[in-house]
Amino acid sequence: MDDGQNLIVKIPYPNVGGPPVLTTASEVATMDFVRTVLELPVPKVLAWESSENNPVDAQYIMMEYPKGYPEGYHQFADLLALNQNLMFYRSFKGVHMRLLLDLQDDIAELEWELDDMDIADSVNEPERLRSRRNDDNRKRPKLEPDEVPVRERSKVLGDLRLNVLQYVSLRTKVQQRRYNAKAKGTA
Repeated sequence: MDDGQNLIVKIPYPNVGGPPVLTTASEVATMDFVRTVLELPVPKVLAWESSENNPVDAQYIMMEYPKGYPEGYHQFADLLALNQNLMFYRSFKGVHMRLLLDLQDDIAELEWELDDMDIADSVNEPERLRSRRNDDNRKRPKLEPDEVPVRERSKVLGDLRLNVLQYVSLRTKVQQRRYNAKAKGTA
């Protein structure tokens, strides 16, 4: 935080241990009981929400960082590993959208490159467009010193294939996330 205080925010893993609303409330009550009545060193709960209708779009428990526990990512990872239901992830919604837009631009540029090759070959060497074998076996003419080399069609198609697969995979994840949020009524 801005004041130098470290916190832990726990976002429960879905469908573990019963109805999520009751699970979060029970966990908060149990932690408070263990800390205050049993006087065991359990982090103090500072805030919690058992509903997903909040700015975080998830249930959460915000608690003090345990006193006397070393700080840093590797220690934090050890702390998270103590409880298999304790997960700490960000959704990176904006980053996903930026990556999708960037992949769209990459795919469009590769598509234009492929279209330019097809147009040039349809005029100069139409037999190259009749089969992949004809295209793969063609010999490239020697370039003049000021000429820009043209990539092989198979290389452009390979790059296009990889970018389209990445795009479809990422787009599917984003669509699934939106569908899940809509189904929960938090979209």
